[in-house]
Amino acid sequence: MSTAILYSGQLRTFARCYPSQRWHVLRHLADPHFFFTIQAQPDALAILAPLIADYGESRVHVQQLIDPDLTADLTPALAAAYHQAPYANAAPAHQLLLQHWYQAQIWKFFQSHQSPDFSSIIRLRPDLFFHSFEAERITTIWKDEVLTPWWGRFGGLNDRFAIMGADAAQVYFDIYPKIPELLHSYGCPFHPESLLAARLEISHMHVSTKLRAEFSTLRLNGTQRQPEISMIDLAHAYLS
Repeated sequence: MSTAILYSGQLRTFARCYPSQRWHVLRHLADPHFFFTIQAQPDALAILAPLIADYGESRVHVQQLIDPDLTADLTPALAAAYHQAPYANAAPAHQLLLQHWYQAQIWKFFQSHQSPDFSSIIRLRPDLFFHSFEAERITTIWKDEVLTPWWGRFGGLNDRFAIMGADAAQVYFDIYPKIPELLHSYGCPFHPESLLAARLEISHMHVSTKLRAEFSTLRLNGTQRQPEISMIDLAHAYLS
């Protein structure tokens, strides 16, 4: 059985985060294969060189893309839904839209390379610096199941790290074309955590928020966005 790890968007601080990801997460995975769909940059392969050296070139697949012009998708309805977020969005609307576009592209790229029998699929951001991780149930994921962290949900689901089965991954990574439907038909805010929760709920996926993982987001300027653990996250964790 094999594990697929999908990265999308900008490489950002991957060079500094990779050692923490390897120690806390990657070393626990069965036969890991890596898929990157990233914003094109001249030094991308140099940044990924340590991972390629550790796991072998045949296990690391890289697609570099130029950011598309998504201006046509920034409709008045989307702008209104952006301001209906249950918690303030962390980035402008066009950047959030681009984030979802890249996730759709990494799923297409991954599908074009499926050869091992992947027992689980992992969503991992390049800029996550891990502090701890408990590798439970990695090899026993149901096809329609998603494991997400119990914290950083902001009214939806933590969208930075997840472990899932193949059917759930199809839903998880393919939010971009469903955004108009989620906004207009269901009234979902344009807010990443809310969109993820809504997409999985509407598709009847099984979601567990008991994934025990602690990580920060490491920014280019060296500062870290520490794990956001709210009182309501603590209450939900206790009640579950």
